[in-house]
Amino acid sequence: MLRFLQTLCTILVALHYLTEAKYVPGISYIDDVQLSYENGTWQCDRITCKHRIHGCKISIRNNPDDKNELIRSSACYTKDGTATRQLSQVQRMVKPKTVNIDIDSYVGALSLYTTGYSLSWQEVKGTVAAEDWAKTQKIVRDDMKAVDESNSSLKTR
Repeated sequence: MLRFLQTLCTILVALHYLTEAKYVPGISYIDDVQLSYENGTWQCDRITCKHRIHGCKISIRNNPDDKNELIRSSACYTKDGTATRQLSQVQRMVKPKTVNIDIDSYVGALSLYTTGYSLSWQEVKGTVAAEDWAKTQKIVRDDMKAVDESNSSLKTR
């Protein structure tokens, strides 16, 4: 009987912690991404490119060798597709999740992209006109907010 009561108490304590778990809002991996084109100068995330640069590619993806890291890359390229300046950095993640950000922007681009977000995944893929970047970031933040609000029932009462 004592064993049964111990097991029952353990189950009740576990259920209490599960129902009282705090929801942690999502982390956006595009909020600090910079993308702009002004007076012939590209701001391509962490690099600045000038003179005859046609476009910018930005990629943020999981490091296949370490689930707690992202590989953040950016490159400016000419009209024929030749990369003129590139930068790749490793970024630690606060909480591991699948990240697939793949942005291409170029002079005269029309935005055509997809976004997605869940508690374990974030994605932005496609072509984004530099002047639409702030709007794209807002769309992702709005998606995150919707997910956060739908999971708010997990917040402590």
